[in-house]
Amino acid sequence: MTYTDISGPPRQMVLETVSVCNLRCPACRLGAGQIDRANDAKQPFMSVELFDKIMSEASKFVKHVYLHLWGEPTLHPEIGYMIKEAKKFATVDLATHGMFVDEKMAQDISLCDSISVSLDGLGQEVYEKYRVRGDYERAMRGMKLLAKAAPGRVNWTWVLFSFNEHQVEDAKKMAAEMGVNIGFKPPYLLDEWAQRELLPKQGYSRYTIVADGTPVLRADRYKCREFWETVYVVPNGDVVTCCYDYNNMIVCGNVLQNSLMEVWNGPVYRGLRGDHLNRRLNRVCATLCKLPV
Repeated sequence: MTYTDISGPPRQMVLETVSVCNLRCPACRLGAGQIDRANDAKQPFMSVELFDKIMSEASKFVKHVYLHLWGEPTLHPEIGYMIKEAKKFATVDLATHGMFVDEKMAQDISLCDSISVSLDGLGQEVYEKYRVRGDYERAMRGMKLLAKAAPGRVNWTWVLFSFNEHQVEDAKKMAAEMGVNIGFKPPYLLDEWAQRELLPKQGYSRYTIVADGTPVLRADRYKCREFWETVYVVPNGDVVTCCYDYNNMIVCGNVLQNSLMEVWNGPVYRGLRGDHLNRRLNRVCATLCKLPV
C-alpha cells in the first residue's frame, strides 16, 4: 500500500434518506424489484438522530450533499428539516418525481441549490409507460410549484426512450414556458431486450452497439474518483461504495459505530483505493458497474 490509499475528507456526500418509492420504473433497480436489503424492511427511512450525527461530522469538510439515492426523498416526513440542516454548510441537491410536492413542500425544497424533477412523457399515456403507477397531472403540478418557488434552479430530467423521443421538441417548448431547465438522458437499462427495443434513436444513448449487436456502455471504470471524493450513506448508517452498489455488496463501515473519517480511511476503503490504483477491479466495479475497462 502507498500513502495514496489514504484520502483527505470527502467533499461530496450522498445520503439515501429514503430507500422506498411508490413508483415501479422498470429501468430502475428499485422499481424493478432488484434491491433486496435485509435492513430496509426494518428501517426504510433514515432517522433524524442518525442524520444529525452525520451532519455534525460532515459539516467540517463536506461541500455538497445529495439527499437522494434510490428512493423517493419526498416520502420522508422530515425532508424539509434535512434540507435546512444540510444547507448550513453545503450546497444541496435533491431529485424527485414531483408527485408529492404541494405548496409547503415546494417552499422547503426551494432551499436546495439544484432540484431535479423526473418526468418522461407528455400526457398520462406516454408518461406511465416508464413511470409505472405514476400520475402525470400530479407530477406536472409538482414541477410547476417548484418552478415558481425556486426560479432558475429546477431541472426537468427526461429519461429518453424510443416511445417518448417524438415529444422532445414539445417538451423543450413547455420547459421554456415554465422557466425550467430541461435535460434528456439515456436510460440505465437492466436487460438486453430493453436495451435493444427501448433505446432512443436520436443519439442520446450512452451505449455503443458492437458487432454482435450488444449495447456496451461508453465509459472508463478506472477514471472513477468516487473512492476519493464521495461518501455514500444508506438509511441504517452503512457506508457503501457508490450508487451501483444498490444491494450493499461492499459495506465500508457504519457511521453509528465509527465516525465518518474513521470509515473513510478504514481498511475497506483503503483496500478499494489500493485496488483501483493498481487497476484491479473490486467485485462491485467488476460485476455491477458494467462500464467497459
